[in-house]
Amino acid sequence: MIKFFRHIRKDLMEKNKTGKYLKYAIGEIALVVIGILIALQINNWNQQRLDRILEEDYYCQFLEDINQDLIQLHEQVKNTQERLHHANKMLGLLQSENSDYAKILEHTKGAVSKTDAIITPNINAFEDLKSSGNLRLITDKKIKNQLTKYYANTQGLLNIINSNAISITTRFKDKTDKINNGWIYLIESQNGFDSTLVSVEKLKKLFVRNKEVTRNHMNDALAYIGSNSRNLEHLKSLESEVLSMKALLETKCIKP
Repeated sequence: MIKFFRHIRKDLMEKNKTGKYLKYAIGEIALVVIGILIALQINNWNQQRLDRILEEDYYCQFLEDINQDLIQLHEQVKNTQERLHHANKMLGLLQSENSDYAKILEHTKGAVSKTDAIITPNINAFEDLKSSGNLRLITDKKIKNQLTKYYANTQGLLNIINSNAISITTRFKDKTDKINNGWIYLIESQNGFDSTLVSVEKLKKLFVRNKEVTRNHMNDALAYIGSNSRNLEHLKSLESEVLSMKALLETKCIKP
C-alpha cells in the first residue's frame, strides 16, 4: 500500500502535475487523519469496555465485602441479645434476697461475655478503589454517593458499638474489690483454683452480701442492660444500612 502511494506521488511529480499532486497530498493527509481518528475511537471503545468490566467486578467485590459484614453483624446481634438476657437475669436475682449468689455470678459472666468480639468491617475493595484512583470507574453517581455515605455511616456506628462493648468489659475488670464482686465464684466456675493450694471455702467466707454489695451489683447490671440494649438499637440501624446497600449492589453485580 505504501509503495502504491509512493508510485502515484512519483508519477505526478514526474509529469509536473502540481495541482493534482497537491490535491492528492491533501487527500492522503486526510486519509491518515481519518485512520488515526478511527484507531483512537476503537481504542477508546475498547478502554470503555474494559472499564465497564472492571466496574462490574468492583460491584461484586463490594457485595462480597458487605455479605461478610452481614455475617459479623448477625453474630454480634446474637451475642448482644444473649448478654442482655443474662444482665436481666442477674438484676432479677439481685432483687431477691434469697437468690443463689453463684447463679447471680453465672449470669454476670454471661452479661459481659464475648465483648471482645468486635465487628471489623471489610473495606478492602473500597480502599483499593480509592488508593488506585479507580473511583472514576463508578459511573453511577447514585451508587458512588451511596457507597461513600455507607462506609462513613457504618464506620461511625461501629465505633460506637465497639466502644460500648469494650466499656462493659472494662467496668467488670476494673472492680478493685474482687471478693465482694464475686470473682471467687467466677474463678471457681472456670476451674481456676488449685484446691491443693487454695481453700475456696475460706475465700467464700470473706464474701459478705450486704445492701451495699447488692446495690453495686445492681448498678453493674443496669449498666450492662443499658449498654447492650443501646447496642442492639445501633446494630439494627446498621443492619438497615447494610441491607439497603446489599440490595443496591445486587442489581449491579452481574455474574455470568
